[in-house]
Amino acid sequence: MDTLLIVAAIIRQEGRVLLVEQQGPSDVTPTWSLPGGVVQAGELLTEALDREMREETGLALEQLGALAYVTQNIEADRTSVAFVFEVGRWRGKLRIGDPDGLIMRAVFLPLAEALRALEGLPWPIMRAPAIAYLTGQAEAGSLWVCQAGHGMTPSIVTCKAKPQDRQAQ
Repeated sequence: MDTLLIVAAIIRQEGRVLLVEQQGPSDVTPTWSLPGGVVQAGELLTEALDREMREETGLALEQLGALAYVTQNIEADRTSVAFVFEVGRWRGKLRIGDPDGLIMRAVFLPLAEALRALEGLPWPIMRAPAIAYLTGQAEAGSLWVCQAGHGMTPSIVTCKAKPQDRQAQ
């Protein structure tokens, strides 16, 4: 069974979230998602995140923020594990340089509009954690899992305790 490592970025600017509109060769219509992609062999997660940000948005990673959440998706022939990070600081101007030609545009959207756009993602393992995290329903560091044969509905299996919860223990 193959395992794919994936990275994605949550990039914010003045109450807006950066999304990319993309359309793969087998996609019927374009979809909006967080910028990111597959980690190449021998590449560190941070290197992959910076590369994917540059390719899909033109922005360069200057400072990594918190690990927002992790997803694990198990299918019959492949497992994918995605690490989604907040971006603390970035530089550059929006421009598309995607060598795969899948990214149509990159836009900072107001949070409410970004959430509506993410609702259109056809893959629950990408959609549910992103929306839960961006709306504050899931804490940073959450783990989401999805397994073929179990309804393909992602579920949150662990969540970091809020600081006030840790003090109470």
